[in-house]
Amino acid sequence: MTLLPRGALAALILSACNAGATAGTGPGSEPENTDPAVDALEIAGHPGLEGCAGAVSAAELEASLEIARDFRESCHEMVVCGGLNASFSFALIQILVNIAAGDPTQPSGFTYEGDGYWRANETMVVRLYLPHDTSWGRAGDPIAFDVFDIESYFTGVSVEASASIDLTGDTRTSFAIRFEDSGPGAELLGLGPNPTGTIELDLEQVAAALGQIEMRNDIVVDDEHGDTHVLYTLRGAPTPIGQLADDGAQGMELVDVTAVNAATGQSIVITDWGMEYRAGVARTLDGTIDFRIEGGAMPYEATFVYPHRSSPDVSLRCPSET
Repeated sequence: MTLLPRGALAALILSACNAGATAGTGPGSEPENTDPAVDALEIAGHPGLEGCAGAVSAAELEASLEIARDFRESCHEMVVCGGLNASFSFALIQILVNIAAGDPTQPSGFTYEGDGYWRANETMVVRLYLPHDTSWGRAGDPIAFDVFDIESYFTGVSVEASASIDLTGDTRTSFAIRFEDSGPGAELLGLGPNPTGTIELDLEQVAAALGQIEMRNDIVVDDEHGDTHVLYTLRGAPTPIGQLADDGAQGMELVDVTAVNAATGQSIVITDWGMEYRAGVARTLDGTIDFRIEGGAMPYEATFVYPHRSSPDVSLRCPSET
């Protein structure tokens, strides 16, 4: 194993840390589906509605489709939230790298609100949960301190990073941690309560320990598009940080949704919901949303299918054809 000269150290550490962010080995690491969306909302004649569109004028038809178009745009917020999940996860796993480099440790796009809560704009709230028992909590308990503050782990601390590469090209990033006292976060690193002396850890150990922590989140999307008001609430399933950092999926439970168009008198009713975030670089969605549009000049039904892509394939149908 060969130690690298100081000038190459930072580049190697950065490369090692970004490996998971750019490639990933989990089920979500496949590249984004780049096939163009097949969207009946945008195709001339709006296939699927031939049996009912003839009862309304062309203007009424287009006005009736606007609520589905607006709902499609509001659903794109799920892609943004998936990207925020990835940013949060990478920042936590790389906390010692950032400390050693003198870089900010807080996740980009989030504000810490205290008591273990982080908020992204007015849309998403994140909380973390213990993966195992500690001296200060039981598995499944919320972590009620700032895991991005190094003083939650150690006080009077200095972190020195070093990197090496073996003859096969494999890299290893190590940390020498010197500190005066330890805090509750030390146990999240797998060190046990009250560690003493100089601690030696490598990046894989840190990622494995912090990657077990579970993230849960609540998302509230409140959008207005012209005459349409869309409001929906999602709850992200408990998912390990390491899975999210490796482009893995997080299931989304639909808690509530309302979508109404004041001009047409229409509303949306969800009939089936099966969606997952896919984080990482592609920031894609997988799953299906089935819904019907009630009221207005022309009731109809629609399905959004997200085939590992940020935009859906959209199919339309008359109510009598279900």
